[in-house]
Formats: sequence, structure tokens, C-alpha cells
Amino acid sequence: MLLLALLAAEAAGGLSEAEKRGKRIYLEGKGRRPVFAVLLSAGIKAPGAVFPCINCHLAAGTGQLEGGVQSADVTWFTMTKEFTGRRPSAPLHWSQNGTKVASCGSSPYRR
Repeated sequence: MLLLALLAAEAAGGLSEAEKRGKRIYLEGKGRRPVFAVLLSAGIKAPGAVFPCINCHLAAGTGQLEGGVQSADVTWFTMTKEFTGRRPSAPLHWSQNGTKVASCGSSPYRR
């Protein structure tokens, strides 16, 4: 879904610079500064180019079950939905500057 939305936006007049950067991070794990994938449950922090978002969350952003671990649904619908408590699954924890994006499925805005 996410990739289809990105492709539709590109076909409908091109992507903004921010959208192009987001697409590059999602598909390639590369940004203007180093991007990292942090898988808290496994205790792994790796370069985004080794673990780009698309590998676990798929082109549609719906996630997948692999090795007994369910990757998060990162579709626009799910990511913008209001939740009370914990999200059903925790997303990869992306950071371009070492800051925490999300923690254990909770809101990235919770401190």
C-alpha cells in the first residue's frame, strides 16, 4: 500500500524532496545522515542499508511473520490510528541521528 501510494504520487506530478528521502530510507535504508535499524527485542543496531524497512515491512507496509517474529504494520492507516496503550506490534526503530523513533510499540512521542 505504501509503495503503491508513493508510486501514485510520483506519477501524479512527482515526489517532493522529503517524499524522495522517505522513499529512499524505506527502500534502501539510506538517508542524508546515517540511518540505523534497531531491533530492540533482538538487541541489534545495524546500518539501515543492511536492514532497509522494505525487507521486514514489505512493499505494502503490512509486515510479515518471519522466524516467529511479526514485523509491524506500518501502513498510513495503522500508523495514524489512535491507540490506547501498546500498539499491536512494534515497528523497526529507525533513527537518522541517534534519537529514538519508537520504543516497544509505544508512541514515538512518549518520553
